[in-house]
Amino acid sequence: MTIKEKLVKLGEENGLWQQESEQIVEAMINEDNERCKTMAGRWNDQADDYPPQLLAVLWMSFKFTANKWLAEHKPMHLARPMFASE
Repeated sequence: MTIKEKLVKLGEENGLWQQESEQIVEAMINEDNERCKTMAGRWNDQADDYPPQLLAVLWMSFKFTANKWLAEHKPMHLARPMFASE
């Protein structure tokens, strides 16, 4: 499973539909920030080839992006609290 696929799956496991999760990952990839820029060219690498800490950091970025994306596109989404900042 690629890094991208793993993040999509985690999004689904936290209440998103697959299409929503895929759109959030794409938004993450296209964000203008250093976290995601360093991943350029690696999104389709196998997730198991990297230490689990990388996925943990990417999951935090996913949650941040999901919170923004849901606020903009689906503010009443049932899963939105799963991605809210604490």
